[in-house]
Amino acid sequence: MWNDMLNWAKTCCCILLITLAGCSSTLEEQAVNVTDPLAAAKTRISLGLSYLEAENYKQAKFNLDKALSFAPRYANVHYGLAYYFQQVDEIEKARDSYQTAVGLAPKDPEIANAFGSFLCTQGEYAEATTRFMQAIDNQSYLATAETYENLALCATSQGDSSAAIGYLQKALNHQPNRAKSHFLLAELYFADKQYNQALKSLGQFERVSGITADSVYMTYQIAAAQNNTKSMQAWAKMLQTRFPHHPHAKATQHVLVQTDMAESASSAHNGLDAETKPVRKLTPNFTEYKRHILAKGETLFRLSVKYRVTVQDLIDWNELSDINRLKVGQSLIVGPQD
Repeated sequence: MWNDMLNWAKTCCCILLITLAGCSSTLEEQAVNVTDPLAAAKTRISLGLSYLEAENYKQAKFNLDKALSFAPRYANVHYGLAYYFQQVDEIEKARDSYQTAVGLAPKDPEIANAFGSFLCTQGEYAEATTRFMQAIDNQSYLATAETYENLALCATSQGDSSAAIGYLQKALNHQPNRAKSHFLLAELYFADKQYNQALKSLGQFERVSGITADSVYMTYQIAAAQNNTKSMQAWAKMLQTRFPHHPHAKATQHVLVQTDMAESASSAHNGLDAETKPVRKLTPNFTEYKRHILAKGETLFRLSVKYRVTVQDLIDWNELSDINRLKVGQSLIVGPQD
């Protein structure tokens, strides 16, 4: 995965109410000195979000409450509170704050997009789609490509890869050089076994972002899925020479060893029965696992974005036979321990 695509549980909900302005001390002075209620509320929102970013939740809530007291009918106050409640896992309070914000500013596309992301994490896909489309239909909205990405992630949560692919294609219509959309599209094509399309999307991604460990690793995985041993070796070697310290490079080391052993065995025993030939090992080759407890609304695709691995990695590492039967609370291997 690309660098810091915002974690779907946090990423898909990615919201920026306003640009954080200045340092905390400056904002505190403004909050004390400004007499105009709306200006004071905006300053308190900025200060609250600044504290929230620093994980000082007490001060974040204090300043957002102050903003509410200054301007109780200012939509961005409730928007900020909704974001705060999401971060502290107060889901119903977050919902109430979003609904209040939408009621006060029904045509605000940023609030509609953020509310859509929130609803999608709660499994309310139809309503989420409605909110996303409200944002997109606003002609002054500048983040249309991002919202189409959110729609794609939401569609994937429903298992609708066809719709997700369509949304990503629309995102790229609005922003052709958007690397995130190209890589997400490659992921979806790969998961859908459309390997040639996946390679095409990877090529477009690399033209924008250059070759990365993630793009090389997915190309390697496509070669593995196609049983192309020579291509597997080539891409595995590239990983280990260009990105030797990346987890993906470590994940392919054993494949090179197994491939060499298989070729040696094949040369020595041309009559080896097909059933006894070495097969690709599905379990992780690392000894210490990082695990994730599956929460409501989470999917393998979201986890692949969050932990920068592929959906196929998660399937292989956890030996999943049916990805539609994942259970809330299920413990999944998501990569090597840091």
